[in-house]
Amino acid sequence: WNHVVIPSLIQPFMLFERERLLHQEEHMVQVEEACRCGKQWRLLKVLCMYFERLETIEFHVCSCPSWTAARQLVLRGLFPCAPLHPSLAVSIDMLEFVAELFVQQAPNERAWAATLETFLKRRGFKIWGK
Repeated sequence: WNHVVIPSLIQPFMLFERERLLHQEEHMVQVEEACRCGKQWRLLKVLCMYFERLETIEFHVCSCPSWTAARQLVLRGLFPCAPLHPSLAVSIDMLEFVAELFVQQAPNERAWAATLETFLKRRGFKIWGK
């Protein structure tokens, strides 16, 4: 993870973030259907966890570094739960929300509200009143 997978995901994550900022309503980078390197590819099935749903997607993966499952998932706004052949991926939005929840978590009942407020403000929503 630390030396190969995570560094290879920085560029796709930045592309995803750029699309999110430019097109807030639908922030998925267009991903090609198959690699054109000529190497052997295989079909991968991944269960994807979003806030509001679970969804299974299928896509082609290749052994070349530019066509890994992790890279394709990040371009789709998902983070893989395994470095090579993941069977589960979690929405980056959901991961950011949970990370913010842990930052805001305090021994009071306001942690959930503060987390939700910060999360939505970062995505351009306006929060009225306190």
